[in-house]
Amino acid sequence: MPCHVSIHPKLPVVECVFFDAVSCYEFIAGMEESIKHGTTSDQDPGGKKPILVDCFAINSDCTSTDLFFALEALSQCQGNALRKLRQAVILPAAPAAAVHFHFWETLCYNRGYPIRSFSERRPALGWLAEHFYNSSTSQILANRSARDEFFLPREEQRIARQS
Repeated sequence: MPCHVSIHPKLPVVECVFFDAVSCYEFIAGMEESIKHGTTSDQDPGGKKPILVDCFAINSDCTSTDLFFALEALSQCQGNALRKLRQAVILPAAPAAAVHFHFWETLCYNRGYPIRSFSERRPALGWLAEHFYNSSTSQILANRSARDEFFLPREEQRIARQS
């Protein structure tokens, strides 16, 4: 399967990285595995982790119609889980494939699923981590300075350390 699902080494985020040509069925399988990892987390006190869907290296065989039916299939078996898991989608580098994943974002958003698309990885991780750190336990909020250091540009890190 042209997909790799893992837990981010520094952040409480499930990463689903797609590469090469991805069929609609492979996309569904990768998303189901990501949802499974995101909802059965021992490290997250809330029992869920946001999902980073990295489609940057995709040379997609999926059309907008395929993605519509993929969401239908995922909604039927994972609909409640999808509503609880925040998704950040990194759009494919190929403009023709990116159009389809913009459509995926619109479909999910219209159904009430928390989703947002990005062209780069860093802002996507920042958006996912921001939600996690703002909605989890006080212990995680106490670790906010480590999170800020991870996401702030170097100049802002230097200024924050001085103050």
